Amino acid sequence: MSIWQKEYRIKTKDVDMFRKLKLSALLELLQEASIAHTEELGFPRQTTLDKGYLWVILQMYFHMIQMPVYDDVITIESWPGKMQHMLFPRYYRILSKGKEVMAEGSMMWTLVDAKDRKVAFPEKHGVIIPETETGYEVPLPRLFGKEETTHEDVYTVPYSFCDLNGHMNNTKYFDILMDHLDDPGKSFSEIHAAYSSEVLYKQKMILSWMQDQEHAYFQMQKEKPCFKAKIIY
Repeated sequence: MSIWQKEYRIKTKDVDMFRKLKLSALLELLQEASIAHTEELGFPRQTTLDKGYLWVILQMYFHMIQMPVYDDVITIESWPGKMQHMLFPRYYRILSKGKEVMAEGSMMWTLVDAKDRKVAFPEKHGVIIPETETGYEVPLPRLFGKEETTHEDVYTVPYSFCDLNGHMNNTKYFDILMDHLDDPGKSFSEIHAAYSSEVLYKQKMILSWMQDQEHAYFQMQKEKPCFKAKIIY
């Protein structure tokens, strides 16, 4: 059984004005965990990034029990699920210092060719990640429908939001989302998200969203949709 683990103390840069871990910071920690474990399993950047193949997230699902706060010491856990053709499922848990589950979730990853930005066949490039079964697996991300929105804005992608893949980093979508909510400090129990196309530096997006007492829905699109998310309170 191969579970990647790392202890981490929540820093000032990780939290919001309520001293709670920012959603974008949480996802950044999980993204780094995914990269670190994939490298330990025998697939460092020399086998992917340096050969022109990028790891990208397609979907995610998280169940939030308690959001960590400033100065908390947490343990991040991650392990791979069974490969599904061109998809790489991966599971995650956040544990408190007392080893209680604070959050758990899953993501669907894939490899993309940096030149044509199309999904690459992992077997063709020798990227085969063995499955781990722990008994802690939560459901994989599921499809969720488009909803009617009540607000709209235009957003231009800044330089600081772009990463080494040449597009807006997946975590930054959630900074934009939180900036547009009426009550960003409100606790939530679930987050669902899907990425359908990348957004590049200086590109403009149309943001649309709605929120009520039970949930918030948020989407971004250019000529076609590029991201959507649903938060359940």
